[in-house]
Amino acid sequence: MATQMSKSQLIEKISTSTELAKREQYWIDYYRWGRLFNLAPVSTSTLGVKYTDIAKANLRAAAKRKKPHMWTDAERAALAKRSRERVWTPEMRANLSAALKGKKRSAAIRAHFSEIRRGKPASATSRKVLLDFAKSKRSAETKKRMSAAAKLREAQKKANGFIPRKHPPDEIARMCVAQRERHAKSRQELFRGQLCLPI
Repeated sequence: MATQMSKSQLIEKISTSTELAKREQYWIDYYRWGRLFNLAPVSTSTLGVKYTDIAKANLRAAAKRKKPHMWTDAERAALAKRSRERVWTPEMRANLSAALKGKKRSAAIRAHFSEIRRGKPASATSRKVLLDFAKSKRSAETKKRMSAAAKLREAQKKANGFIPRKHPPDEIARMCVAQRERHAKSRQELFRGQLCLPI
């Protein structure tokens, strides 16, 4: 380490990098960081470093010179293979679900994924999941939760000043027929294995 008077002195010898970081932090605290040539007050972090305008400009220029990595076909195939063969444990699924809970995708992201998936048939795994869901019957507990969620949405709409539109009976009947036709068409495409997953 060097002091402001540009004097250097060997304080101690360290054999491992882990121990080096600890001892460096000890001597930074001992001599007080402001009196040393160390840029940061913490040996293992750059937090607290104040860059000059020239340094910031140099960092920006260096970042612009970096070329993005271009994935080769072999690399893409290897990544896709690892992704397909990855086994998700119940713990991993629970952690991912907890991390994503409450987060909403922006309209731009939803449009992007919709464009990517448009025209692509569902995978065999997705078709099996959808088939199982289509054949299954909702339990009383599931119906109760769905009903509670619907009531909560309606209460939130009313609290926000939303005025629901009252449809005449003939329009309600027409909407029900159209909905049944859409469901029937979706089931036919699903059983043919050609259903495309929307966002």
